Amino acid sequence: MLELLKAAKTVGIPAKYVLFDSWFSSPKSLHAVKNLGYEVIGMIKKTPKMFFRYNGEELSLIDIYKRNKKRRGRSRYLLSVDVEVIKNGEAIPARVVYVRNRNKRKEYLCFITTDTSICEDEITPFFIR
Repeated sequence: MLELLKAAKTVGIPAKYVLFDSWFSSPKSLHAVKNLGYEVIGMIKKTPKMFFRYNGEELSLIDIYKRNKKRRGRSRYLLSVDVEVIKNGEAIPARVVYVRNRNKRKEYLCFITTDTSICEDEITPFFIR
């Protein structure tokens, strides 16, 4: 994937964002794509083995979700938090958006972006219809 992005950049294909599925979203790949000069928007797995720095602590997405107050009612967006993605001691800022799973209303999906200037309304249309 990184070789394809490097080739696209070399040929001059204009792009600001790289869109990821959860299969590719990991701290390592987020750092690699960010170092190429692209921003990332992607779905990310809620695994207890992947950690992000939130309020000075290394926490999983599940723990971050548990520690925050969610939006009430039938809101599609449950929570939006700023985190840092850490890899080899290097940190990049990111935003994680928690969204209600429309197929299983008791569950949620997680999205991440390295462009912290955009809000949840601009992230989820890529994935949710």
